Amino acid sequence: GADAFAYDLGLGDERTLQNIVSKYSALGRFDTGIFGTYILLNVLFKNGYGELAFKLLTNKSEVSFHTMREHGATTLWEEWEGSNSHSHPMFGGSVEHLFGYILGIKNTEGTVGFKDVTIEPADIPSLSYVKGSMLTESGRITVEIRRKDGKADIKVTADEGIIVRRKD
Repeated sequence: GADAFAYDLGLGDERTLQNIVSKYSALGRFDTGIFGTYILLNVLFKNGYGELAFKLLTNKSEVSFHTMREHGATTLWEEWEGSNSHSHPMFGGSVEHLFGYILGIKNTEGTVGFKDVTIEPADIPSLSYVKGSMLTESGRITVEIRRKDGKADIKVTADEGIIVRRKD
């Protein structure tokens, strides 16, 4: 996670990014805390490693969101192993990536309030189907993605008044 912080701040180069990718490809799970998890996902998604970020988010090791769910969690835990609070926003920053990268809902550059959005989901070949919506002050935006044979079929619906741009 420390390398992800450095890279995100511009203190690393392509070698730093490749070290991050190599480490987490081999590890297959998070070893990060509250800030490192968010920053690591940012670095991976922003640099075209959506598949790896998705692998980390959906891993089924003891250090995972899956383990929280398997133990009946309906909220996020303070620690991966569940030894402290079971209702804590510790890893809640990761939710932003579900909307901004997996569904690809982003404010169009230079805009705010989701009145003008660009839909640009990350390339995640192992994710064959996803659907989600985001309720903003400008209205609801829904994205549905089906992947088959290497191609993504993306359907977007948005409430009246929201400008939707696509980057496929």
